[in-house]
Amino acid sequence: MTNRNKEHLIVSTIIGEVMYLHRALQQPDKEEFLKSKVQEISSHQERKHWKIVPFKEVLENIKILDLVWAMRRKVR
Repeated sequence: MTNRNKEHLIVSTIIGEVMYLHRALQQPDKEEFLKSKVQEISSHQERKHWKIVPFKEVLENIKILDLVWAMRRKVR
């Protein structure tokens, strides 16, 4: 299956203290994970590191990179 046939990939494994999105959204503090995710995406967009483009608008000759979103609780 190519990237173009996938809407998303969710991995529900915990490795050490790193959590993937699926597991983070099951935690009692999931709102903090969501808030951090929005801040991270906004920061990258503001700095023009990337631009979010709907799959339908990506030309066939453009390679779409896979992404794994891993999260970790910050110890304060």
